[in-house]
Amino acid sequence: MKYRSEIDGLRAVAVIPVVLFHAGLESLSGGFVGVDIFFVISGYLITSILIKELKEGRLSIASFYERRVRRILPALTIVVISCLPFAWFWMLPEQLIDFSRSLVAVGTFSSNILFWLETGYFAPESELKPLLHTWSLAVEEQFYLFFPILLLLVWRLGERWVGRILVGLVILSFAACLWMSQTHPTANFYLSLTRFWELALGSLCALTKFSVRGFIAEGAAIIGLFLIALSIVIIDDSVPFPSFWALLPTIGTVLIINFGREGSLVARLLSAKPIVFIGLLSYSTYLWHQPLFAFARLRSVEEPNIMLMLSLALASFGLAFFSWRYVEQPFRSKGDQALVKGRGTVLGVGLAVLASISFLGLMGHWSTGYPNRFEGTMLASSDEFDLPSRRAGYCFYNMNRNRGLETGSNGHDCHLAGGENAETTALLFGDSFAGQWEPFWELIGARLNLDIEVLTTNWCSPTLGEAFTGPRTHPAFQQCLLNRDYLVQELSDFDVVILAGQWHAMATMGYSTALLDTIDYILAESDARVVIMPSPPAVERNSIERLVYTGNGQIIRDQARDSEAESFQSRIAEHYSDEPRVRSISQSDLFPNGRLQDVENGLPYSLDGSHISIYGSRQIASEFLEADGFAELSKFISSPDYQR
Repeated sequence: MKYRSEIDGLRAVAVIPVVLFHAGLESLSGGFVGVDIFFVISGYLITSILIKELKEGRLSIASFYERRVRRILPALTIVVISCLPFAWFWMLPEQLIDFSRSLVAVGTFSSNILFWLETGYFAPESELKPLLHTWSLAVEEQFYLFFPILLLLVWRLGERWVGRILVGLVILSFAACLWMSQTHPTANFYLSLTRFWELALGSLCALTKFSVRGFIAEGAAIIGLFLIALSIVIIDDSVPFPSFWALLPTIGTVLIINFGREGSLVARLLSAKPIVFIGLLSYSTYLWHQPLFAFARLRSVEEPNIMLMLSLALASFGLAFFSWRYVEQPFRSKGDQALVKGRGTVLGVGLAVLASISFLGLMGHWSTGYPNRFEGTMLASSDEFDLPSRRAGYCFYNMNRNRGLETGSNGHDCHLAGGENAETTALLFGDSFAGQWEPFWELIGARLNLDIEVLTTNWCSPTLGEAFTGPRTHPAFQQCLLNRDYLVQELSDFDVVILAGQWHAMATMGYSTALLDTIDYILAESDARVVIMPSPPAVERNSIERLVYTGNGQIIRDQARDSEAESFQSRIAEHYSDEPRVRSISQSDLFPNGRLQDVENGLPYSLDGSHISIYGSRQIASEFLEADGFAELSKFISSPDYQR
């Protein structure tokens, strides 16, 4: 295959907006489409090589995978190894568990599946994931796992059949993409099924020979460059993506590949030496930029300023040069100059490296994030800086990492406080923002002689309708449905139902009606009284980490999230202001004067900026027991006819 310098220039056009988008440059709101450009380029280049080898009768699947190992793995390994010390020293246990899971995913080329299950690409927490960007590598490798074999089999039928199969792949994958962009947007973004059409478009370019030259070809290539530029500045995270919008960067790339050949205006522009040089560094640049940005955000109390992020963007290009020059190039060399010689050796070493990366990830997961790393720090002074879980003697169903609690319909038998001899029965129902209150209600329930059964599952909002704040493909959704069925079936057994949820998320997703309907149902179908718990004060997560690591610092409130959550609960409370069987405990009842940490011990109540820890939940309960609010709550729970 003849070298086309303009393709390397096109790689530069792809990587620069991706890096600047992740740096936070708002004017490039669609910079993430650079990945789509990469997919088309990759499909074109790989298929061109495979077709050439097929025509020459020398295509070897083993040789193909050897080239993939030499191309992908060396630089990826260096970046992963470089992340390890920063993850060890800077990440909290829960963060290190997440990072460890991403190591396993990198080692098995399944990052896209992991991040689909964990979070959306545009969610704020995704910016703290150093290996988030490896999802695109996983998509490519999943495509190339079967594509060479398919090509080898279909080639026997003739080149026309190869084209027909590729057209079929494009149509089926794009149709799935359009459907899932409306029904399963997060899965649509990450999964291979809805991304294969972009790679297959590039493959079609390798099969297509256009004889068009002159003015028409020049115009087509210019239009292609315009479509790419347009997509980078007009697309943003508010549009479903990929969808029809993805045609802008992908068709633009196809036009440049097919018509922007040597001698054209676009080819001359993209073949400029500085642009080609950046293109040569594009893979390493892509690998380096996300860890730099993620760790910078992890260590900053507030969002790093744009000048720091742009400096890190430049640093990613600098690191890319060294990894390209001293890692990529030597390992891609063959013959006498090769650092690793022999196909079997390359494949064996590659598998060993991937297995080692996965093993490191498994160790981090099994160790629950190595909490003993923090000996001598504030975190080490409390073993309760966590969400309640079965491991800690509580009932929260964390479906992300279930720690021994039996789930399913047989798991509805977890109790706090008073036990069988209790005078009053209660149910704590909701998501992780309900689970965080289990230590609180354990102490309150013991004082009030309550038998408290607990149904708390992550993302399971305290409603009976379809309201769910997480991905519906996650196993937590099925557990949530079981929890809701149980509440309906056993409602008459409870004297009190305690509802708590992520009010900020429910407000954003428009779930106020669902919550009102649920409370109305409880009031109509039972004699139970309803207690509504507040969301704790929302804070900047990194300010919590700074306090935990250094023992000093200032907790910074996230006023926007906080205000939205309080407003949501206030609207619910106002709706039931004349209903004696409903009581709403406000944020100020539990956090007087906005207090966010224990003055005596200096420990923050917040766990991650959103939830409170076991420690915080217990401390708040201890203080609440001595407050006037507790006396009012006691009368409300113990006296069915209590009037405020």
